[in-house]
Amino acid sequence: MAREGHKMLARRLLVVEDHALTRSLLVSALTGQGFEVFSASDAAQALEMASALDPDGAILDINLGNGANGLELAEQFRRVNEILPIVFLTSIPDPRLVGSDSSALPEKTVYLTKSSLTDLDVLYRALDLLITGHPSSRTPTIKTMAPERLVGLTSNQLGTLRHVVDGLSNAEIAQAMGVTPRAVAGTIQRIAQRLGVDQEAHPRSRSELVKIYLT
Repeated sequence: MAREGHKMLARRLLVVEDHALTRSLLVSALTGQGFEVFSASDAAQALEMASALDPDGAILDINLGNGANGLELAEQFRRVNEILPIVFLTSIPDPRLVGSDSSALPEKTVYLTKSSLTDLDVLYRALDLLITGHPSSRTPTIKTMAPERLVGLTSNQLGTLRHVVDGLSNAEIAQAMGVTPRAVAGTIQRIAQRLGVDQEAHPRSRSELVKIYLT
């Protein structure tokens, strides 16, 4: 049942998500909560819709395929509306993996990972908090940080880990990052130590690192 506060306010939301099924599920769930929901599949479409709709808030994936990513889209939104509430809802566990520092995210934003969103009340509470400034007391604490196991990694280590997840070899990672394969091997070793992966006990330690990143 939709909450009465949302029905009365008829808050207008723009959902930007390139995955059709996820986009449809979000629109359905948010509509059921009394929001007026519009959706876009990429940044260009989102900018056009935002200009016409003047939404009360936006929910953005970060990986939007071709064109601007969600972080870049948020910057463009904020040039028009400096206080637009934005929820980043993404599979990327840390914004540093796409070149942004979580401490540098704009005000009135919440960063949620899809893997941590086991209860949609977390999303509803984030919207309550950002749009009205009065979060619902019955909903759980918002998760705005990357998974604890990744927080201690440096930006360089996170970038290297992302390349490992993408299946690149040490030589390919070295070329992409402008370092030597030996430097990459050292970085991966330090990542494994930080994440508690014993490379001697796990001959397929790269697979273990990928598993930690994705779960």
